[in-house]
Amino acid sequence: MAAFLASLRVFSHVIGPEEFDDYRQNGVLRFLHVPTRFPPALRATHILIYGKTLARNESAALVQCIAAVMEEFIPPNIISNDIRRGLEGARLVFGIVLCGVRGPPSRQHENTDTQGSVFLVLPATIHSM
Repeated sequence: MAAFLASLRVFSHVIGPEEFDDYRQNGVLRFLHVPTRFPPALRATHILIYGKTLARNESAALVQCIAAVMEEFIPPNIISNDIRRGLEGARLVFGIVLCGVRGPPSRQHENTDTQGSVFLVLPATIHSM
């Protein structure tokens, strides 16, 4: 759990308004929506973007959602096939989201159709890691 909380702290700082503009913050939400399809986790992420503190139920929604995404897309050998260490892989999920949203600077203002195809390709890419 400590690894998840440390990763979440860094993630919430990086996606905040100091480092990300509105376009990229919306990209984070769009990017998380593809593998999760879970609005409470998106709401919790939106709250973190603005530097607010999550309520207990919002924290639980985010933790469970990230854990489910991690179980689906991150190979178990990364966490030594130990399910007790499952949340340690959350840093990879957050990293994938940040890489997908940041991308090369030239892609920052592409149209949404192109970005949508990138998002749909991502789960297959993660699964093959």
